[in-house]
Amino acid sequence: MLSHAVDCYKKLFGEEESIGVHLGENFWEEENKISNDENEVLEAPFSEEEIRVAVFESYVEGAPGPDGFSFLF
Repeated sequence: MLSHAVDCYKKLFGEEESIGVHLGENFWEEENKISNDENEVLEAPFSEEEIRVAVFESYVEGAPGPDGFSFLF
């Protein structure tokens, strides 16, 4: 039973298999790409305040997220 449960959750929360589709290097026009500065902002860690705001502004019984669970769960 334990093995079955572990396999189930590995499939549910694990990494999806890649189907091998990739965009070519020249797919995006240069003006449509983000700058290094914009990329740094996107990759910056979340602040405690940003997390607090996100949690307190969430609707507890709203529609489920991509994982199928509501915020309350």
